[in-house]
Amino acid sequence: MEEEALPKELISKASISPGGEHAWKMEDIPKVIEAARVAGLANLGGQPQFQGPIGTAEPYWLNFEPINRKTEENWKQYVERTATETLSAFDALCNKTDFEQEGVNNWKHIKEEKDKGLNINEYLWFVLYFDSNS
Repeated sequence: MEEEALPKELISKASISPGGEHAWKMEDIPKVIEAARVAGLANLGGQPQFQGPIGTAEPYWLNFEPINRKTEENWKQYVERTATETLSAFDALCNKTDFEQEGVNNWKHIKEEKDKGLNINEYLWFVLYFDSNS
């Protein structure tokens, strides 16, 4: 998996699903995107996901991703561009989205936990996807 190219300290912060998806907390995403760039991985974007005792819920309509690879791009150009675009799309999504409200509005079990006083954003993760040139 491409994530193995990332620094161990970032991998250790990830929530890893049984299927191998890696997700990080909001504050770690810029570091992970940059580490992927340094490791020569293209950023394919990702999406938010609620995980934990509230179950797993994925607002798949809220994604952040770069433009597909351009035919004239070499690998290094692609890696650089996707890092910039993914981070920009992530920042834009975070600035315009109330993730807690998305969870409460779309999943009954999340609303029930929120009504009990649970801080839903503590269970907010962001899945990231990468590609390597191999």
